[in-house]
Amino acid sequence: MINFYRFIPGCAKLLHPLHSLLCHSVTNKELVWSDDGRTAFTQAKEAIAHATSPYYPKYNAFTPIMTDASDLATGAVLQQRVEGQWLPIYFSWKLSPSERKYSTFDL
Repeated sequence: MINFYRFIPGCAKLLHPLHSLLCHSVTNKELVWSDDGRTAFTQAKEAIAHATSPYYPKYNAFTPIMTDASDLATGAVLQQRVEGQWLPIYFSWKLSPSERKYSTFDL
């Protein structure tokens, strides 16, 4: 179900504790849940339940884009104002250890 991540704002940051549990795991070894992992799992279920419905963009609608980044992930929202309602498209990406070393700058 988490394949709906494209419709979940901040999905990479939300799932970071779960990815951390798996990144050092050994095959055939019992997974040890942490409080952070349980919280992330619960929040992921909630996010899926409230995920934005997909739609087809309108070529003539007002379409701003907003971006943001943290030490762990990057994200963006491309949204359109259609019939008085904002219709967002989300993107998020968990940064790899080497990507976390990249410098940032403002435009």
